[in-house]
Formats: sequence, structure tokens, C-alpha cells
Amino acid sequence: MNSRSVLKPLATLITTYFLALPLHANILIHTDNTHDYNSLIKLKPLGISAETQFHVLDLPKSNIQLELVPYKRTLKSLDTDTPTCVLSRLKTKQRKEKYLFSQPLNLFFSRRLYQSSTLMPLSNEPVDLINLFHQHPQRTMVISDQFSYGDALDRLIRQLPKKNLVNRDGTNHAPGLLEMFFQKRVDYALLNPNELYGHYLELNKQSYEIKGIPPFILGHIMCNNRPQTRSFIDNINIKIQQLIDSGVLYQLHIKHLPKSQHAIFQRYYQRVFQ
Repeated sequence: MNSRSVLKPLATLITTYFLALPLHANILIHTDNTHDYNSLIKLKPLGISAETQFHVLDLPKSNIQLELVPYKRTLKSLDTDTPTCVLSRLKTKQRKEKYLFSQPLNLFFSRRLYQSSTLMPLSNEPVDLINLFHQHPQRTMVISDQFSYGDALDRLIRQLPKKNLVNRDGTNHAPGLLEMFFQKRVDYALLNPNELYGHYLELNKQSYEIKGIPPFILGHIMCNNRPQTRSFIDNINIKIQQLIDSGVLYQLHIKHLPKSQHAIFQRYYQRVFQ
């Protein structure tokens, strides 16, 4: 028997084996949220984003690898051939041109401008950010370059003088932004009301709607465009639709909001999911 007759069946066997592998196997799932990562790893999700993610990721049965990674490293991985996805991303115009997105998995109230309690309350709402820092050029606001604030708010931030912005780098950005603001190291922060429920409640006394910003944002799973990730996103979308049809997705959100916000949240939810 010559070597060609041996190698041909072997090549066929290898090809058949790899074709039989599930397309969603060995996908890297990145998050830069330490709280979400820890609760998902422990299979005890806490919070809106972690609970909804847990319901669609099939942990620990699915063949995915969950990793806590700074977003800058995630961007590098997304540009490789390695099937990579990242949790809780906004679908911006720039990202849509390059990456795959699941259907919306989360609906969050838009970020509000939170002001230090040491300052006099602002008189006008919604707040014009550009005008605010024009009137108070010595004041500062903490931001993070590890995620997008959404197209509209990203545009506003780019128009602000750099001297008024304090960048908070690294992972665990949500608690980090809160800590910097709570310790009064800056005058302002752009925070999500959902992140504050049950914590730092005193901060709600000086928060303001931002002029030109939509009232809510949507969180998606974002992936690079590979055969495995296309199959993965299709599967995720099926599970999201099941959560919507069963009413579970709504309940997972509403349980983390104060009753005073239920009515307005329901209106936004129906606009997106029904």
C-alpha cells in the first residue's frame, strides 16, 4: 500500500471530524466588567446584565471561554481570526460596519450627569454639557475610554476641552468611575441609573438629563465576523426571542429597578421589544 492511499482516507477522516465540530465551539467571550465576570464564573449572576447574559450563554455547558479582559485587548482579539465576542456593547455606526451584533439583550436608562454634592444645584435641565464647561472651565468630569457612551454622547465628549476630562483606564470601569466620583476627586460623572440602584442612593439628589441624549440605550453581544461567531449569534438571537416571548426578559430587568421607574421603563421596553 503506497503512502497516497493511506493519506487520502486519513485526510477524509480529519475533514469529517472538523466539520462535525459545533460552530460555536471555543469562542472567546470577553467582558471588562469584574462584577459580571465574577458572578457568571460562580454561576450566581447578580444585576441586570449578568442575569440576562447567564440566560443566553448556557454556562457552564456551552463550549465558550469567558475571560475578564480590558476592552483595548478585546479590540485586538476582534481583529484576529480567533472567534471572539464581547458582552454588553452598544451598536454604534462605526461598530456596525465591522462587527456582528446580537438582538438587543439589555435596555438601560441613558447615562445622566451626576454632580458633586459640594456644588450648587444646576438650574436648567436637560444640561448642555458644552455650555456647562464653558461656564465652569475649572471643573472636571471622569470618563472611561474602555467603552462607548453611544454615538450621541461620544460626539459630545469629543467636543469638550481635554482639561475638563479625567480618564479612568483599566477594567472594572463601572465601580472605578463610581469610586472616583464618590471620593470627590472630580466634579461630574456620566453614570447609568441602573448601576446606582441600591448603592450610592444619595447621588440621585443631583443628577440631570443630558441635552441631546436619547432616554435609553441598548446592550448587545458583539462579535467579530467568523463562521463560528455567526452561528453563535444566530443561537443567541433564538434564546433572546424566547426570553422576550415568555416575559422573562422583562422580569429580569424590572426586578433591578425601583418601583418609581417601572412605568417609564415599561414604555421604553415595549417600544423596543414589542
